Amino acid sequence: MSISSKIGLHIIEGYSGELGHPRVTKLVDVSPAYVAQVRAEVGPHCVIIVRWVEPTLLDDPRRRALEWMARHILDMRAMQRTGANIAFEGWNEVPDHQAVDYCQFEVTRLQEMHAEGLRAIIGNFSVGTPDLPVWAVYKPMLDAMQPGDYVGLHSYWINHDDLSNPWHVGRWRLVPELAGVQLVITECGRDVVEGSGHGGWKGQCSAEAYLDELRAYGRLLDEFDNVLGATVFTGGRIYPQWTDFNVNEIWGQVVKEYQISPKPQPAPEQPTPPRPEPTPRPAGFPAIDRVVLPMKNMQKAWYESTRYFGSYDGHPERAEDYNLESMGNTDLGEPLVAPFAGVVIGARDFGGGHGKVVAILGIDKNGQRVTCRMKHLQSIASGIWPGVFVDAGQDVGTIGNAGGYYSGAHLHIEIVLGAVPGPIESWQNEAYEFVQPSWWFLTHGIDAALINHMTKRDGR
Repeated sequence: MSISSKIGLHIIEGYSGELGHPRVTKLVDVSPAYVAQVRAEVGPHCVIIVRWVEPTLLDDPRRRALEWMARHILDMRAMQRTGANIAFEGWNEVPDHQAVDYCQFEVTRLQEMHAEGLRAIIGNFSVGTPDLPVWAVYKPMLDAMQPGDYVGLHSYWINHDDLSNPWHVGRWRLVPELAGVQLVITECGRDVVEGSGHGGWKGQCSAEAYLDELRAYGRLLDEFDNVLGATVFTGGRIYPQWTDFNVNEIWGQVVKEYQISPKPQPAPEQPTPPRPEPTPRPAGFPAIDRVVLPMKNMQKAWYESTRYFGSYDGHPERAEDYNLESMGNTDLGEPLVAPFAGVVIGARDFGGGHGKVVAILGIDKNGQRVTCRMKHLQSIASGIWPGVFVDAGQDVGTIGNAGGYYSGAHLHIEIVLGAVPGPIESWQNEAYEFVQPSWWFLTHGIDAALINHMTKRDGR
C-alpha cells in the first residue's frame, strides 16, 4: 500500500512531525523562519503554499488587493528567499454572489504579485463553488495567471463511496474553463457536503479506513498532470472546531507510505484511445434548451415497466425502468442518447446491479441543476467521459442488463433536481430530490400522449 506524493499536509501555525517529500504542503499563519524550517525538510521541489487567515473584504476590490499586498509583502519576500517553489493565497472560499468583486481583487493582486516576481494561488473555492455558470465571471482572473500560478480548489467527500462523485471530488473535470489550467487542491478530506456527512473523519471511520480514502484520492490526482496535488485538512495546531479533522497522529503513516512508494515508471503503451479533452464551449455553462427522451428509436413501442412489476423501492416516484413492450432482452443494445445538453459527470462500469452508468448534469433555464442517470447499460459510447459536453440527442450508450445481472434488459433512469448525487448513490436517499422521470419529461415538452402511453395502467 502507498499514498501518492501528491497528498500533502495542511498545517495550521506549525507541526512537529515528519513531512517527507510531498509535491505540495500548505502553511497557515506562519513566520518566514517556519517556512525555512519546512523547506529544509520537504526539499526544493515541494511547492509550499502560504495563507494568512483574515476577514474577506471586497467593498473596494482594487484597494483591498493593494492593502493585502502592503500587509504581506515583507513576509513574502523573506519567504521567497527560502526557495523559488512558494505561492501565496489571498481570500478563502468566496461565495458566488461576490464573484465580480472577487475577480477584480484577484486580477489586481496577480498584477502586483507578478511585479514582485511572486507566485499566487487564486480561488481556493469551497466544494460546489463557483457554480458552473459562474466560472464565466472569472475569465479575467484566469487570463491574468502566469506560469507558476495555480487555481486553488477545495475537495471534500462524505464517505468512501462519495469519492466516485465527480460533483464533489475532482470537479475540475466538469469545468471547461479549467481545461489545461494548473490546479492545486488547497484543502481536502471528509466533511459535511451538501447537507450530508460529518465534519471530519474522527469518530466516523477508523484511521486505516481514512488512510485508504487518501490512497484512493491520490490515485485520482495521479491521473491528471495539471493537478499539482492536495493538502489534507488539517495538521499542526488543532482549534476546537477542527478536532475531528485532526490528522497529526496518522501523518507519520502517510510519510512512511511516501517512502515505500515505487519510483515512477514510464507508462506502458495503452491499447485504448486516450481520454478525450473536454469539448470546447463558449464561456459559461450552456442552459438546457431542448429535451428528448433517451431511447433513440422512439418509433418502437416503449413503456414504463413499474406497472408490470408493481411499485417497488421508490419506483416510479423516484426512478423508472423503460422497456420495449416485447419484453425480455429484446431491447438489449438499443441506442441511448443524452436527454439534454450538459456535461458528463459519470461514465463507467460499477459492476453488480449497477452495471455501466452514464450520468449527465445540465442547468435548466431557471438556473437549477438537473442530473440524469442511466444505469445497467450494455455499452458506453466512444468519447463519453467525465468532463465531456454532450448535446441533446447525442449517442451516449446502449441499453443493457448489467452484464447479465438482470434477466431482462431495460433502462433504469433517474432525474435529480438541485444537489447532485454520485453516480451510484441510492435513489431512495431522501437527501436528494429524485423526481419521477416521466413527469419531468412531460413538463419539459415531451408529447403528453407519448408519456401517457408509456405509463399506461393496462394490466401489464
